[in-house]
Amino acid sequence: MALLIRFILNKGSLHGKELVRKDLVEAMGKQRTTIAAKNGLPNGYALGIASRDRHGVKGIAHSGNIIGYKAMLYIFPEAGKGFFVSYNMDSETANYEVFSERLIDLLAIPTASPAALVKEQAPFSPEKWQGYYVPSITKIEPLQLLDRIGSFTRVKATKDGLLLMPAQKNRIVLFGQANGLFKEAGKIDYAYCFYENNNGEKFLTNGLQTLQQINGWVLLLEISSVIVGLLSLLLLFLLGGYSLFKQGRSFIQQPLLPVFGAICLLLFSIVLIAVKGFIVRSHYCVAAFYPFFHQHLYTFGQCLQKNRQFLVIATCPAVLGTVIFLYAYSFCYLGMKVVF
Repeated sequence: MALLIRFILNKGSLHGKELVRKDLVEAMGKQRTTIAAKNGLPNGYALGIASRDRHGVKGIAHSGNIIGYKAMLYIFPEAGKGFFVSYNMDSETANYEVFSERLIDLLAIPTASPAALVKEQAPFSPEKWQGYYVPSITKIEPLQLLDRIGSFTRVKATKDGLLLMPAQKNRIVLFGQANGLFKEAGKIDYAYCFYENNNGEKFLTNGLQTLQQINGWVLLLEISSVIVGLLSLLLLFLLGGYSLFKQGRSFIQQPLLPVFGAICLLLFSIVLIAVKGFIVRSHYCVAAFYPFFHQHLYTFGQCLQKNRQFLVIATCPAVLGTVIFLYAYSFCYLGMKVVF
């Protein structure tokens, strides 16, 4: 990563020879074609890296994470410096920005003067942008509903500007600017842009993610539908457990069996993931085996629902597979406890 940082700081040259055009390297992190850029917001993602405005300095950065690991590449072209840091953990509550701020201090990156961080005021109408916003483009299409209700942001007008209240993040105070551009305390340039398209739809963007305003009642209905769905699953689980307790072996003849089994597997997976993460040093984790295990049981459930005689043929290998699976888990889990 140090060689990559040096290559970018050298404007695409290696040993005095240009490998990548200088203008392309200089354009990294400088978005020009997005709606946000056309509205005056300088932040964005371009040519594999994003512009970043943190801790009183501006640079280009690229972060990455996978379950159990996290990393940050940070380059400051004007100062001719940069750093890369990797963490062997991925915590939801840890403040990784402490490391970035400390490394910026150690590298003596020139920071903006306090005057550049003073709150600016300009005529604006904050009430126009009030409401609820959801991601305009979902990250995972099959999970669009969960993404909408889990990543919505409420925007509320204040005396000095706007207050952003994300569902899963800290509140952000914005100060009003002209033409829908807003500033955030501690940053040098504009941080957020509100704009309206030709159809009158309102959007909020920080250059990296765009949210679209929706009716608050629509969002409430979507949240309610998820709650009703979860309550329905709970009801089916309770009914299945009660039927199993009352009917005993005859429960296998009931159409509720596949549904009850699927819910049990879902709860089982949650317990396994809570006990052990997906990625551990030895990779011998029951949660890592679960998708394969679940796929075969799901196929078994479908066959059982279509042809009940399949139960006689499939019961023995299914039980044997379950025993082997649990035995392997116990062996690996206890072994890891001893070793680590």
